[in-house]
Amino acid sequence: MKVVNLKQAILQAWKERWSDYQWAINMKKFFPKGATWDILNLAEALLEQAMIGPSPNPLILSYLKYAISSQMVSYSSVLTAISKFDDFSRDLCVQALLDIMDMFCDRLSCHGKAEECIGLCRALLSALHWLLRCTAAFAERLQEGLEAGTPATGEKQLAMCLQCLEKTLSSTKNRALLHIAKLEEASSWTAIEHSLLKLGEILANLSNTQLRSQAEQCGTLIRSIPTMLSVHSEQLHKTGFPTVHALVLLEGTMNLTGETQPLVEQLMMVKRMQHIPTPLFVLEIWKACFVGLIESPEGTQELKWTAFTYLKIPQVLVKLKEYSHGDKDFTEDVNCAFEFLLKLTPLLDKADQRCKYEFPCLPLLHWKVFWTLLLLPVLDELRRLSLLASLGRGQRQQDRVAQRPLLSLGHSNCLYPKQGWRLDRNHFAHSSMLFVFTSLFLVFSHSCDCTNFLLQECNKQGLLSEANFANLVAKRAADRDPELKSSENANIQPNPGLILRAEPTVTNILKTMDADHSKSPEGLLGVLGHMLSGKSLDLLLAAAAATGKLKSFARKFINLNEFTTHGNEFTTHGSGESTKTASVRALLFDISFLMLCHVAQTYGSEVILSEVSTGAEVPFFETWMQTCMPEPGKILNPDHPCFRPDSTKVESLVALLNNSSEMKLVQMKWHEACLSISAAILEILNAWENGVLAFESIQKITDNIKGKVCSLAVCAVAWLVAHVRMLGLDEREKSLQMIRQLAGPLYSENTLQFYKERVVIMSSILEHMCADVLQQTATQIKFPSAGVDTMPYWNLLPPKRPIKEVLTDIFAKVLEKGWVDSRSIHILDTLLHMGGVYWFCNNLIKELLKETRKEHTLQAVELLYSIFCLDMQQVTLVLLGHILPGLLTDSSKWQNLMDPPGTALAKLAVWCALSSYSSHKGQASSRQKKRHREDIELQSSSLIAGNVGNGASQWLPCPPGLHQPVPCGRHAAFETDETAEL
Repeated sequence: MKVVNLKQAILQAWKERWSDYQWAINMKKFFPKGATWDILNLAEALLEQAMIGPSPNPLILSYLKYAISSQMVSYSSVLTAISKFDDFSRDLCVQALLDIMDMFCDRLSCHGKAEECIGLCRALLSALHWLLRCTAAFAERLQEGLEAGTPATGEKQLAMCLQCLEKTLSSTKNRALLHIAKLEEASSWTAIEHSLLKLGEILANLSNTQLRSQAEQCGTLIRSIPTMLSVHSEQLHKTGFPTVHALVLLEGTMNLTGETQPLVEQLMMVKRMQHIPTPLFVLEIWKACFVGLIESPEGTQELKWTAFTYLKIPQVLVKLKEYSHGDKDFTEDVNCAFEFLLKLTPLLDKADQRCKYEFPCLPLLHWKVFWTLLLLPVLDELRRLSLLASLGRGQRQQDRVAQRPLLSLGHSNCLYPKQGWRLDRNHFAHSSMLFVFTSLFLVFSHSCDCTNFLLQECNKQGLLSEANFANLVAKRAADRDPELKSSENANIQPNPGLILRAEPTVTNILKTMDADHSKSPEGLLGVLGHMLSGKSLDLLLAAAAATGKLKSFARKFINLNEFTTHGNEFTTHGSGESTKTASVRALLFDISFLMLCHVAQTYGSEVILSEVSTGAEVPFFETWMQTCMPEPGKILNPDHPCFRPDSTKVESLVALLNNSSEMKLVQMKWHEACLSISAAILEILNAWENGVLAFESIQKITDNIKGKVCSLAVCAVAWLVAHVRMLGLDEREKSLQMIRQLAGPLYSENTLQFYKERVVIMSSILEHMCADVLQQTATQIKFPSAGVDTMPYWNLLPPKRPIKEVLTDIFAKVLEKGWVDSRSIHILDTLLHMGGVYWFCNNLIKELLKETRKEHTLQAVELLYSIFCLDMQQVTLVLLGHILPGLLTDSSKWQNLMDPPGTALAKLAVWCALSSYSSHKGQASSRQKKRHREDIELQSSSLIAGNVGNGASQWLPCPPGLHQPVPCGRHAAFETDETAEL
């Protein structure tokens, strides 16, 4: 296509006054596809037509700017076209060209072949030469104006030239491109040096010191270009450490109940191995915490992350402080880390938006309303139970009390009005009950400033000085998004504030649980009932888990549950059990049972189990949980003796469920009912399948089961889940329908307290129990929920895809992002369970050996090390015992061990060996010690059969090709060459 035709098209656009986008559309219509606009010299043609007169044509210039913005023309073609303009007497034209250069001179790029990239370097060199000539021309004009007595002439144009020159040269990337062009075009660089000398001579007599200084700076930058490769400037500190980030995410996501010491030792080892400066090390910990807060699913996981960030991590830093040489140095490092953190304003603002928790049931925040509607009824109930000697008499005294400041929040164990009532001396131990009531309902209006809460906690732990604390708080307040401040709602309470106040509440609840339950079971029931409301239970459990009190918390409730199994302790002087006493006992049993099930499902059954002691009687709940409760990876036998209790008790329970209008409470042994319900459900199920019972009778029976105590429904569904697994496809309908009935709403009226709260936690327990079997049977059951996903990390693997593809894809995404997120951690953990340690490690090592760039291999090593922390000891044994020997002894694989992937693999092996040795020498993380029970049983049976040798090699998986069961840490799998390629 001839250039004249292109000019004709431009002139036609000018005559018809096309807009810029109309011009671009018509140009693409006029000219066929194939030749690019750079080949047609579109940029040069536009500039030639725009610069015909003394001033530029604004319409045609708008076409050029649109072509640049839409990438119709390359930067190199525009720079080349500008450098051909040499009539510097036309000020307006020069000004227009400088404006065009200013559009893109600091973001030059080229997405093409190598020749096009070299062309950009040459074009930038030509543009630099043009800028120097333009600057010299305006400097001469300015000097002539000074001699003629008109100093303003040329000063504005000179300032514009120097500004564009400085902006172009201030970019290190641009100077690097100019260095490449200098090596390609030595003659052009010589011309630039001559122009620079000429400019220096002209500006030497310039009286304007600002312009002369700006010109000298530009000259210095130009002279530094030839020596760029010879100057060894100090390397910038690496600011991202994905290993630390992933370790913190892994601990916060999967091991909140673990002890802090193993985490501290692991973090210190990573710090030493990677030579991380302490401020950046602490900064990476905080960054990981805030990222975890932001991406955590709403509900329990969000509260667990909040507790991890605000309760556990400060304790970790306190222990890290002990490794420091001096307390003052570490305090300054923490302050420096916070200084860096405050610069990440978008991250902190996002965390502020995320960490809010709304109490929809408590919009009343004024203390008078709180006193009248919440606290006085509680005090009346305590007085009625003889826990308070007097509570003020008459409305006048209540008004007088309500006019005083309500509460004093300090470090004491109790939270009382200042005057107006007194506590009976004999029941002073029950004062913590009042604290529990008020703590669970009291809502303060705080801003959702997560950083402020964190600074306060670090200051309280002695990690920040008072001066640094005040300085950081002021900086954060100044940098915080104004929209967050204006949108703060008094009805919204930030999660960090709730978690920090939940910690002392846990201590008070533990004190309350130490009291004699037989003296005031009603008061204890009130405390437990209110713990079930809203998210109070999850808040308290998260705070207890993060502070290492969850095991004590669970032990108290096991003791309470065991106490309720002895009905005679609720009665006095050998008298019979009254209806009210029986209902209180039933509720205490039910609430404690549900709480313990929730704890086991949320934090693992290890928290519930007591230390093994010979001769001690195992509590009922522990027995039931170990033998009857479904868990991930645990297969139950529905015909196990634990599901077959005394037939007499089963018959009486069946008759009670079938004939009674509602479940009786007096003298009811609830633990025996829970153990007998499985056999009773089997009898009822057989009767239903044989046509003896109609569906209406089944509905009445299921209403009786869940109508009073929800724990019976939990035990019934636990057996039904095990039963369904053993049935054929055509035999499951009745059992699944019964599960649906037990999980559905109650069709009759319930008269016991806190039923709605108990149903919510029961539904969550049943959903966890039924998840696997519902997926296997392709059945859908709608469980009543609190509006949040109770199982956010379940069933993450995409269906109908080989797990090897899933593994390679997830690792590629992690490598591209440069860090591991919580969802990826759970997917990788699932793949580790499913494929086995050898398959998991072998395929990830193959991905590492595919990398060819040094920086990519180093990043992959850091990420792989953090991924291997899912089960570090077993992965290390597989890596050192089988994968590395296989690579070193097979000559066909030696090419994969060339540098850089070979060096990276050696570094990874050393890191894994160091970590495994240290954790084996010290105390392994509780997360790495968790294994499924069938694996432990398999290992135990292998030891008994004598199939396993002595020493560390007994846990090594068999090499590929040997068809032997492999008990490798978390799972046992049959590993062959074929299965390793799944």
